[in-house]
Amino acid sequence: MRRFYLMIVQRYPLGGASLVRAWSRIGSPGEMQVSHHRDEGRAIDAPDETARLKQRRGYLPNKF
Repeated sequence: MRRFYLMIVQRYPLGGASLVRAWSRIGSPGEMQVSHHRDEGRAIDAPDETARLKQRRGYLPNKF
């Protein structure tokens, strides 16, 4: 089963940030979730924690 999990941090011009997460099996419609953070630092740290959990479940890291 081939799948992907993508995390992107989007910064707001007036402060804060969003963490956008998208995932799916390759070739099928996917899911997306957006979490908003007032503190940009929390939005930047959130992908690290999520990545550790996903690696335990078999996802492999990939740098763009």
